[in-house]
Formats: sequence, structure tokens, C-alpha cells
Amino acid sequence: MLWTKSESNSKPDTILQLGDGRILVRKNITEELSAEGNVKYCYEERIMTSMEYSILAAMDAKEVKRESEIIDEYTLKLIEEGVI
Repeated sequence: MLWTKSESNSKPDTILQLGDGRILVRKNITEELSAEGNVKYCYEERIMTSMEYSILAAMDAKEVKRESEIIDEYTLKLIEEGVI
């Protein structure tokens, strides 16, 4: 199943347990003003099994860890070059 675009008048939770091992996951939540001047929240959502969610969470954690490693390597390089 693909991510679908949705919107809401109230700020949605990023994760919502539905039951039967299904989880509603929302991402890329942005706050926008409607033509009438009201706040609306736009986001992508997807229903997945708990196993699919576990895999997604593990991939996100790995990506965050790699980003942290890149920042650490760059900082060390700047220190070694005497920039900071």
C-alpha cells in the first residue's frame, strides 16, 4: 500500500494503534492556512502491520545513526584542519 495525502483541521498523531495489529502512520505533517484563513494540517498517511512498522522504524533509526556519523566525521575533519 502506498502513502496517501490527507489533511485535517486538528494536528494529527504521528502513530495511532488501530487494533488487529494494524498501525496508522503519518509523516511529513505540515501546518498551512486554508483559503478561509483557518489552520489545516497536511500529511501523508499509511496503514501498516506492526511488522511493517517495525521495519520502517529500524530503517529510520539506521538513517539517523548514519547522519550522526557523517556530522561527527565532518566535525573531526574540521578540528584536525584547525578550522574549529
